[in-house]
Amino acid sequence: MDSHAFIENSPAALENADLIAQMQKRVHELEGLAQLSAALVSTLDPTTIYELAVEWTFNLFNSDVADLRLLRGEKLERVAARARGARRPEFARDTPIELGDLTDLFVEERAALLVDDAQTAAHVPASARAALAATGLRAWLVAPLALREQVIGTL
Repeated sequence: MDSHAFIENSPAALENADLIAQMQKRVHELEGLAQLSAALVSTLDPTTIYELAVEWTFNLFNSDVADLRLLRGEKLERVAARARGARRPEFARDTPIELGDLTDLFVEERAALLVDDAQTAAHVPASARAALAATGLRAWLVAPLALREQVIGTL
């Protein structure tokens, strides 16, 4: 192949490489979800289910931390958690998070919450902001967990 043909084909080759990488990532995510589903139906132990959900979420999203909290009154109390590297000591402290103004969002609307910067977002409760600040985390993705039409917690 001459250099002119190589130059003409390079953008297509790069685009194909990107598409293949994206496809491989999606396949990995789907395989992980399938494995999680299989693991979840193999046990009835709530603690095991919580730990599996956190472990797979942590790995699939390649996140610094992941935790599962159950709703008790208007507070979210941690029942399972995982943290990577330097985040472990700070994240080990477990402080219940008061939902406050977010109760409607999670409990009634069952909507997920994505926060780019918890220290500047006005809709993040002070207790959640303090808990995140203690871990050094600023970004936050929270999804409500529902069981039989009732929100029971967050992941």
